[in-house]
Amino acid sequence: MKRIPALKPLSMEHHLSLSLAVKAMRTARGNDTAAKQALCARIVEEYPTRWRPHFDAEERCLFGLYAELDPELERLYAQLTDEHDRFDAWVEAMKQGDCSVLEAFGELLQSHTRLEERRLFERLAGMMSASEMRVLERCLEGHGEAAKTF
Repeated sequence: MKRIPALKPLSMEHHLSLSLAVKAMRTARGNDTAAKQALCARIVEEYPTRWRPHFDAEERCLFGLYAELDPELERLYAQLTDEHDRFDAWVEAMKQGDCSVLEAFGELLQSHTRLEERRLFERLAGMMSASEMRVLERCLEGHGEAAKTF
């Protein structure tokens, strides 16, 4: 699989999202209510500073690239944006004390992350020129730093 170096910061954050997804699914499937509530509280706390900025960067810097030339990319962007909105809604539910969404959150986070890494990033890698990659790198500057301190 060809990788775009400019996407490395997002991929670093994706590694964290996969870890969170597994933790969310395992915790949700367990019987420890306190652990569920603690993880929901952690997600609510981190979401506005870690995950929503990640989604915003993807939507601002990636989504839309080549969409007019590639119907598959256009479909992927629509799906991924919808999933970002679902995460927003689930985090809002967690903020209101509803941890029943934890398993679905984890499952979607896992499939969403894999979709971006395996389909979106790979597809873009085959299309982007060196100058477009430099523009993307500048757009994503600063992302991935949180992954280094997690």
